[in-house]
Amino acid sequence: MCGRGHDRLQLMRKSLGGQTKIWLYSRCGGRMKYKVALQRSEEGVSVSVPGLPGCWSQGATEQEALENIRDAIREYLAVAGELVSGAEVREVDVAV
Repeated sequence: MCGRGHDRLQLMRKSLGGQTKIWLYSRCGGRMKYKVALQRSEEGVSVSVPGLPGCWSQGATEQEALENIRDAIREYLAVAGELVSGAEVREVDVAV
């Protein structure tokens, strides 16, 4: 069901210059990129998504934290999709 690609995301992670990025790929061919911020402490690793306010998670290890943030992003996007249900939606390209 390509109209709801956020239900079918796969994770790929890559560390670049000390910053970890995750890419979420839709099986429908689309691609979504999110930068995540990792904070390490004695209790483990917390991770947030600056581009998705309020979207954060944690884990005992970096791997667990990244797996958990994948689920948090999926849930965040599902709720965002429900909030615009019935609205006319457009995508906008922005050069940065």
